[in-house]
Amino acid sequence: MQTPRAPARKRYTELDKRLVRAVRDIRVLDMVAWPAAVERRFLDDLHHGHEILPRFEYHAPDFSAQRAEQAARFEDRLRGSHEPIRSQRHRGWQERE
Repeated sequence: MQTPRAPARKRYTELDKRLVRAVRDIRVLDMVAWPAAVERRFLDDLHHGHEILPRFEYHAPDFSAQRAEQAARFEDRLRGSHEPIRSQRHRGWQERE
C-alpha cells in the first residue's frame, strides 16, 4: 500500500541521486596532494633531518558544472512539493520552527 508521503519520498530520492551524481567526481584529497616527485623529495629531505615544507602552488578547481547542477536541483526543489522530510533522528524538527 502506498502511503500519502510516497510521492514526496520518491521525489526526494531522485533529488538525492542527482546530488550524488553532481559531486561524484570531486576528489578533495587528490586536489590537495603534492605531486609524487615533490612528496618524495620532501620525505628524502626529512629522512636526512631537513624539515622544510616544499613550496607548492595549488590551483583552484573548476566546479562550475557541479554548481550548475546544484542550482538546478535547488530550483527543482522550489518548484516541487514543500512537504518536509523527517528522519527517525530528527523527527518533529519542523514543528519547532
